[in-house]
Amino acid sequence: MRLSRQGIRMIGLLALIGGALVGFICVVSLVFGVKRYSFSIDPLFSDVTRRAIIEYIEESESFKNSSSFERFAFLQDRFPAIKSLKTELIAPNVLHCEVSATPPVIKINDTLILTDSGLVVLPETFASYRLENLYGIQVNEAPLFTHKVSSTMLECIKKISPSLYSRFSISWISEFHVRFDDKLNPSFSILCAAQSIPNEQMLRYCEQLLQTNTRQGTNGCKVPKHWIADVRFSKQIILFTEKGGVGYG
Repeated sequence: MRLSRQGIRMIGLLALIGGALVGFICVVSLVFGVKRYSFSIDPLFSDVTRRAIIEYIEESESFKNSSSFERFAFLQDRFPAIKSLKTELIAPNVLHCEVSATPPVIKINDTLILTDSGLVVLPETFASYRLENLYGIQVNEAPLFTHKVSSTMLECIKKISPSLYSRFSISWISEFHVRFDDKLNPSFSILCAAQSIPNEQMLRYCEQLLQTNTRQGTNGCKVPKHWIADVRFSKQIILFTEKGGVGYG
């Protein structure tokens, strides 16, 4: 079957358009392909972490040739404390990378840092100035580096007010056993659960109970060395003396 002149012309036109399109794509890739980077790295990160992020991006072919979503996945897998990555082609061949950090929340056992996402990282991840004023908490079984704590633990830690962190040494044993040791009065502690963190009113009730019971010492009675107020139960405070060991409460 012979093609008409019009058909031959149409095929030729399509081939010409296809060739032009391929050529255009090659030119765009050549002109606008990523060859250099500029960076905006969150100052929350330490200098060491910032340099490591930049070096990884500049040396990674996978990062260069991937989509924005894949780039973020690659980067966060290598640096878990990264919260977000924004990329923009700001000039021919120049990709700008804006990297933000997940903020640190608290120190764990003075050796690890808990972030706002619940992730546990090393202190070297963040700038030292940002860690200087962080409160601390002791954890019976410290989570592993780059692991996440439970949502219950994270919510509890965020819920504790700065005044409580300032006044008490806080120990997390489990979600049902959180201990507050009074820094001003070493003979007094509060025992609570993750869902029963004491507020100011509860603290006043505990202090009144403590004062009432310690007055017995003025009548010649022996006053216990350490009082514990258990506030884990709804609408009640159980005041008892510490018996030693870890099985109390």
